Amino acid sequence: AEDSLSAARPAFEAAPRGSWEEGDDADWGWQKWLLWPAIMYFFWAQSLVCDEYFVPSVQVFSETFKIPDDVAGATVMALGCNGPELFVNVIALFITHSDIGVGTI
Repeated sequence: AEDSLSAARPAFEAAPRGSWEEGDDADWGWQKWLLWPAIMYFFWAQSLVCDEYFVPSVQVFSETFKIPDDVAGATVMALGCNGPELFVNVIALFITHSDIGVGTI
């Protein structure tokens, strides 16, 4: 009988070996602390872009089409956040015929 992870085995076996294997933490010990400032910077940058560009554009859109704020927050903001992901998965499913889009749409 085939186990449920058999489809994932080729991808797992093709993954590069290196510093993520057990016992290799000593190879880049202090360098992993450099990840935290980078992570914090990216969170700050995302909040800046959302505050300066995304929220005002949703407000203009909802005022132009006379959409109530709660409806705009539930629909327009959701489409703005997940629209790129939906677009990529539709392209992957229908144009490139990849399996990446099947479970995400």
